[in-house]
Amino acid sequence: ISIYLKSIEVLDALKMIVEAYGWAYVKDGEVIKVMSDKDFEDKFGFKFGDDFETRVRPLIYAASTDVQAVLNQLKTASGKIIADSKSNTLILIDTPKKLDEMDALLKQLDAPIKTEVFSLSYATAEEVSNKITEVLTAGIGKMKFDVRSNRLVVSDTERKIEEIRHIVKAFDEKDKQVN
Repeated sequence: ISIYLKSIEVLDALKMIVEAYGWAYVKDGEVIKVMSDKDFEDKFGFKFGDDFETRVRPLIYAASTDVQAVLNQLKTASGKIIADSKSNTLILIDTPKKLDEMDALLKQLDAPIKTEVFSLSYATAEEVSNKITEVLTAGIGKMKFDVRSNRLVVSDTERKIEEIRHIVKAFDEKDKQVN
């Protein structure tokens, strides 16, 4: 390969060349190892040239393994999410843009869990439970119902509990009588 460049750093020139030919490189001390971009991706888990960061996020309220399942749906194909259940910490590896999205979602998910009991007067607990299951926070919200007492027990974030209150109120109404 012959190229003529002025006022450019060596690694910038190397990056332009390897990207043009489907190669990649990694700097190991003073040695630069060139390999195919596929070998690079297989070895490091992301594509050459991707701008990846690592962020460590300790959780206070939510379980790291539960949140990991939710964040796995948000990460890029090359991103990684590692949950350490002992320290209740997440290690997030992805592009800065995706990491910012994950951080915003973490603020919502790592909130105190509240449990509330709803006593139903008109609707059956089983019918209303089907509606509530659709809005529970994935991996965090939980719900049980008791047919005998016609009650629902719901645990989720404060924000979701408020939404569930509205759903219960909407479906637990007395049927209108026609005269």
